[in-house]
This record gives sequence, structure tokens and C-alpha cells, in this order.
Amino acid sequence: MRVPLPALGIAILALTLFCPKSFGQDLDVCRRYHPWGDFQPGAWKLVRVYTERLDQNGLVTGTSTTDTRTTLLQMDDQGITLEVATTVEVAGKRFDREPQTLDQGYWGQNESQTVRPGKIASAQLTIGEQSVPCKVQELELIGSSTRTTSKVYFSEDVTPHVLRRESTTTTRNGTEEIGKATQEVVALDMPFRVLSEIHPTAHVRSVNRHPKGTVYTLSISSDMVPGGVVSHWSKEVDRTGRVVRRSTLDLLDYGTEGGQVRTGLFGRPRTRRSQRTLTP
Repeated sequence: MRVPLPALGIAILALTLFCPKSFGQDLDVCRRYHPWGDFQPGAWKLVRVYTERLDQNGLVTGTSTTDTRTTLLQMDDQGITLEVATTVEVAGKRFDREPQTLDQGYWGQNESQTVRPGKIASAQLTIGEQSVPCKVQELELIGSSTRTTSKVYFSEDVTPHVLRRESTTTTRNGTEEIGKATQEVVALDMPFRVLSEIHPTAHVRSVNRHPKGTVYTLSISSDMVPGGVVSHWSKEVDRTGRVVRRSTLDLLDYGTEGGQVRTGLFGRPRTRRSQRTLTP
């Protein structure tokens, strides 16, 4: 069964990609700039998320471990299809959930949303000591009950291409704000050990505000790994600033060629994604 993509978080997707209006007819560009788009069907990743829940005194009241295997099933003119299978361990008991098949468009939309690209402007972002020329795309995702307005800073030359995204979600008629989110790349070409290798990675900071509190996440993304994200650290605070939940994500394994990949200490066969970066 195919269902729309829910908010699965950064464990599955990195910065949500949009397909810029100026590239709207170039499907290859849209695919390449998506965190799954430069891989073939059968590519997969396995991550583990360890989560703690805390009480009013900051004491841990419960923990869980979730293993998520995400596999790219297909790509077409509309977007990508992922299969997501999870196993959750709580209080020493393991529960296998029924795999879900999830669809996502190249703009980040699900099947129930309509996309309205807006105007494009030019901008300059500074990341570390690099000054990066960007295009800024305004974008609306309109669902049955909500409307998300985004401003996306996009670079053709610097991976991971989507360097900043500012979003506000309201009710569909715009009368009530539901949440605000900011995602921004804060460091480029940082070395990070991914299993047995060192990859150049991007460091991403995310702040997601919702009616009950705020989620802060720092993540590390490699464009040589399907889906991008290889590690993250996250905490959720309530409206008083008290930490109520915290989690970490680790990459356990991945494969890029139809699921066939050799694991172990001495390397991993894969198709390396092209990398284009600006020199400082």
C-alpha cells in the first residue's frame, strides 16, 4: 500500500529539497539535488535512533531504540518512493512495524499537497569563511488543512545545494500559526567518519517550533550516503524551556547499488556522487 509521506524527520530525509522554478523542466537536475535523487532504486540505509524521555526534574523516565531501514523503490517524473521498515525496542521488548511505502515529490510535497512556486531572487550566504552566491525561491505547499510558506536558499555549485530554509505553517486560511522551522547549513566540507571511511560532510542546524515547544537538531550529512543524514543530536523543550525528550541518530550501514554492498573494515563499493564546492 502506498501512503503519503508523514513527518518522519531527519532520520529519513535531510534538508527538504525543492525543484526551482527555473529548473522545473529539467528532471535530471531535480533528481540530482534531492538527497535520494542521485542513487538508483535499491539503494538503502539503516539508522538507529536512541531516545530518552525526561520528567520535570530532568530524570530519565523511559528510553527506546528505533532501527529504521529506508530503501529507495523507484523514481519517476513526480518524485521518489521509499519503503520504510522500523523495529522499536522498549523496556527490553522488540516490536517490528509493518513496512510503509511513502511517496514524496521533488519539492518535498506529499500526495495531498499542491505546490505553488513563487518568485526567485539572488542572495549571498556566508558559511564559515565562504561567501556563497544563492538563489532564493519562495514556495507554498498547500494541504487540505494547512499551508506552509517557505523561503529556500539554493546553490547550484555547493553541496548539499539547499543551504537554508525558513518555513511558516498556518491553517489553510492563514488565520492561525501552527509552527515555524529554520534549517541552515553551518559548516561545509567537514571531515566525519562514516563507518570505515572519512567523508566530507555538511553540518546542519534545525529549529522547529510547534505549539507545545521547540525541537533543536544538529545533524551531519554526506552526499555519498543515500538520504544524506549520517548522524544527529536532537532535544525537545516545552514552552517553559524544560527538556522533555532527547535523541541521537547513528548510521549503522548503507548500500548504493541495488542493495548489494560489501560491509566490513576494508571499504564499500559505491557510486560516488559528484561534488562541486566553491573555494574560500
